[in-house]
This record gives sequence, structure tokens and C-alpha cells, in this order.
Amino acid sequence: MQLSKHKAAHFTFVEEVEVDALKQLIERAKPAAEQHGVKLHFLPFIIKAVTLALQKHPILNSMLDEQTSELVYRHYYHIGVATATEQGLVVPVVRDADRKSPLAIASEIQRLAEGARTGKACRPPS
Repeated sequence: MQLSKHKAAHFTFVEEVEVDALKQLIERAKPAAEQHGVKLHFLPFIIKAVTLALQKHPILNSMLDEQTSELVYRHYYHIGVATATEQGLVVPVVRDADRKSPLAIASEIQRLAEGARTGKACRPPS
């Protein structure tokens, strides 16, 4: 993360969004999610929206190859989720978030956060 802080372009974007319909959707879907042992919240939907935005604006999912001075467009969508642990901030990654449903993303966030907090590897299960 230190290297990223010094080399990557950083910006902050703030937008107010009407989420009443999303709140209602989450409330309706919570019982089904809980049957699968998943706590449903806003974050999986935000991650899904981010992947859609990155697909629409691919330059935001690119990186500069410093050796060739070329912009490299990534065609995968791995989204880091900051997790507070006793050892400090850890950022496990939801891989291929664009291919997952919000429920699957919520399940993955739950698994990754638990792994980060217990100090276990956060690799996908085999």
C-alpha cells in the first residue's frame, strides 16, 4: 500500500445518492441471505456498482507500465475491501467481483474479513 500511495494517482469523489429502493431491496433479501449464513448490507451493492462503472470507464481500471511507458488496461475486476484487525488495516481482495452476484460478494466479504481478523489466509477456497 505504501508503494501505491507514492506511485498511483489518488482522488476523492463524493456524490449523494438516493438509496431508498436499495434499502428496501436489502430488507426484502435479508431473510434469504441469512438462510445462507450471509449478512447482507450496502457494501456488496457498492462493489457491484463500482465494477459496472469500471467497465463503462476502463481507463479507471488501468495502470502505467513504467518500463514501456504504456497504459495497460485490466480486464478483470478485483476490489479491495479494507478490514480493521488487531494487527492494523488489512485489505483482502474480492476477485472477479464483476462475475459475482451481490449475495456472492457479501459471502466473500464475510469470509475474507473473518480470515483477515483471525490471521488466516484469505485465498479463495479450493
